[in-house]
Amino acid sequence: MKISACYIVKNEEKVIARSLESVKDSVDEIIIVDTGSEDRTIEIAREFGAQIFSSPWNNDFATPRNLAIDHATGDWIVFLDADEFFTEETRQNIPQAIKFAIEDRKDAILIPLFNIDVDDGNRIMDQILSLRIFRRLPNLRFKGRIHEQLTNLNKKKKLIDVAKISPEILAIFHTGYSRKINQQKADRNLRLLVDEMFQSDTPEELFPYLAETYSGLGDYEKAERFGLLDIAFGRRGSTLASKSYRVLIQMLVDRDDHFIDRYAVTKLAVKNFPEIPEFHADLGECYGALGQIEKCIESLEQCLKVWAKYDPNKYIEQSNFSNESAQFVRERIKFWKSKLQG
Repeated sequence: MKISACYIVKNEEKVIARSLESVKDSVDEIIIVDTGSEDRTIEIAREFGAQIFSSPWNNDFATPRNLAIDHATGDWIVFLDADEFFTEETRQNIPQAIKFAIEDRKDAILIPLFNIDVDDGNRIMDQILSLRIFRRLPNLRFKGRIHEQLTNLNKKKKLIDVAKISPEILAIFHTGYSRKINQQKADRNLRLLVDEMFQSDTPEELFPYLAETYSGLGDYEKAERFGLLDIAFGRRGSTLASKSYRVLIQMLVDRDDHFIDRYAVTKLAVKNFPEIPEFHADLGECYGALGQIEKCIESLEQCLKVWAKYDPNKYIEQSNFSNESAQFVRERIKFWKSKLQG
């Protein structure tokens, strides 16, 4: 079994060595597609024995990703961004994870990816499952100008058979979403998203990303518009299906004039994602604001019950709930019970 590590890069001299270090001992070749670096990115990559290919940047992330696949010769591909790296505790398990997928007759692996804020002491911001390892098959190609997705081009079977890996086996840290970097990416992403929306056959797939991007730029009116458009489709079959619900709730929580919208979105979130504990907590606070204290306490207690049963290896949609969150909910239950008694 041969494994290829693939990257598309541009001016990544500050982060690429750490990423390459995390895969070099587990892969047989490293393929780098550079889209116009002007720093030491290519020089650093060559120090790790990488094969370097160039591709002019044309505002399309899928094109260089597919070019990297074209140059790869491995049976399996590990595709990382330069600001992503496997944790030191799990990086040696890459071959083991692939063998597990082969035995389970899967074509790809969903890996726990932790977004960390380097401007805040490497604080973990959230966790998602991300498809970063897959078989090199002619029907698996990236599609989309931005937020590109690995797509099965086989018309008879569009879904990709995926295996899910626990963070104890494989985990990835992503450092690309600090507050400073977020603003820069949001400006760039918005231009690409708008262009893609008018060219895509399925523009509705971009609604959650537009909601998130407009929210990041402070344009809450447009963020709300695209978020509401997205949730009108119900629960989608993606790993980030709850994105628009989260964006909307976060925006509406501090807007008293939009409380009814917040309540409606939160109630729909619980209906569509009953396995996500934080949505039950959000709904509980809505009930509290409405003066329905018993329903408030019931929802908060349900949040803790759901969290106790939550298995991140079972669900594709990941929860951001934590021990600290649970303690906060317990304090809120005490608060609302005192209101009920007093």
